[in-house]
Amino acid sequence: MDPNGVTTVAMRITHIRASANGQTVHVPNQTTRIKLSPNGEMVGGDGVLPTGGKGSYLLPGSDQIAPLLPDHPVRVGESWKTSFARPFPLGSGSIGYSMTSHLDRFETIHGTRAAVVESNGTVSMDDISMDLRKALAISGNENQAPAGANPHITFGGSMDLVQTAWVDPQARELLRFQNYGPFDFTMGLDGIPGAPSGTASLTGRFDLSLERLGGGDKASQV
Repeated sequence: MDPNGVTTVAMRITHIRASANGQTVHVPNQTTRIKLSPNGEMVGGDGVLPTGGKGSYLLPGSDQIAPLLPDHPVRVGESWKTSFARPFPLGSGSIGYSMTSHLDRFETIHGTRAAVVESNGTVSMDDISMDLRKALAISGNENQAPAGANPHITFGGSMDLVQTAWVDPQARELLRFQNYGPFDFTMGLDGIPGAPSGTASLTGRFDLSLERLGGGDKASQV
């Protein structure tokens, strides 16, 4: 944790798979580091997630894997709103977040009294542009970029986020996290050799669950 309260968390991601049109693609295990502000906002990192600039296979905005906490004490049933914009590191534009959260209840997780935070919100992906050459360079695959081309993907639309987080308020640690995000957006393709420019509409759902592991180095327990 730095003097401003920004915490760097190391996270191992395993058994990753993506499914589309009946086809499943398995992604190699990954290790990443994320930077979290005191209220849970992801503010940077270096790794495979979109915030860190190396996650072109994930939906923009899908890596907000911590609850957005209030800046003041709250009681059960009390709600708060959070909104912010985060620059998109793989190109241009910003990802907009608008979340409403409330302290739903307290629950015991692995012997720890945890605060259960429920959140609902929207991630706006309008006017985001992914520079594929830049994304490949950051991920170490610059040689895969076609010579003489400058391919881009533009995004429009939004994704809903429905989140539940179990937080240890004494240790200030995330114990468990569940998130699903129905999305409806468009992708515009331009400058890709051999492919016509055009727009594709995509709808689907993004699901993510995390649980802290017991034992070992706390820095890697997510």
